Amino acid sequence: MTARPGPCGSAAIAGGRVAAALLLTLAAGGCKQSGTTPLSAPPPPRAGPPVALPDGGMAHTEPLAGVTWSGAHARACGGRRVDAGGVSTMTPGACLTRAAPGTPGPAPAPSSFAPGPEAPPPPCRLWYQDIPGDPGAPPARATLVGPRERQLLDAWSVPREVDGDYFAVEAAFSPDGRWLAIVHSAVGLGDGERLVRVEGLEVRPAPACR
Repeated sequence: MTARPGPCGSAAIAGGRVAAALLLTLAAGGCKQSGTTPLSAPPPPRAGPPVALPDGGMAHTEPLAGVTWSGAHARACGGRRVDAGGVSTMTPGACLTRAAPGTPGPAPAPSSFAPGPEAPPPPCRLWYQDIPGDPGAPPARATLVGPRERQLLDAWSVPREVDGDYFAVEAAFSPDGRWLAIVHSAVGLGDGERLVRVEGLEVRPAPACR
């Protein structure tokens, strides 16, 4: 039995069962080439174009409740929102305050809260799908829409005992971008106004825009 150099610098053994077994091994696993140049790191991902979303009907992008921040504490306030001349103004009403999980200490004084950014990091957008106050309506939803993915942030199945003409889930980022406030609001319609009542508030880690 003799050995001779084989492909890729290996030794191929001629004859018998040993040669057949070795050929099967080479066919299944292939062989590595030496002296190749390592590949360079892939280029960094680039953000896509700004996201266009359809407003109108039961879908919107503008906020209803007002959200302010003090560190990892979020404060969401309802109130009376008036739309006139293409401008929406809000007179604050009752508020809820919540903290991020694991945040120690009591809630700060209301005077320490300040507004956060109105939108997520570009090119992402927040998209809200409201629902009417009809029994059996699907959940209200808030979605983070990016150039590559749509991330459902929250879906709210409204309890029957919550009153309103329509219902919305909204989201707001903290000024440092670490936290996300999820707001559940019930909205009553009046003459040229909307009465917003905050029914729920949760603070959670902010998702990445992708």
